[in-house]
Amino acid sequence: MIKEEVFDIKEIACYLKCSVSTIRNLVKNNKIPNFRVGAKIYFRFSSIERWIEENER
Repeated sequence: MIKEEVFDIKEIACYLKCSVSTIRNLVKNNKIPNFRVGAKIYFRFSSIERWIEENER
């Protein structure tokens, strides 16, 4: 089994160098890949990297 790195909302905000509220808005508007476990929001590293590549201009 390959273990993939997963970030919580604070970690992904730090990684992307933006605020937690910005991440929450992206999640709310379905603009960033994420998944939930209960009320917690998580982000797969590979999905975020792919999302960045797809949204580069």
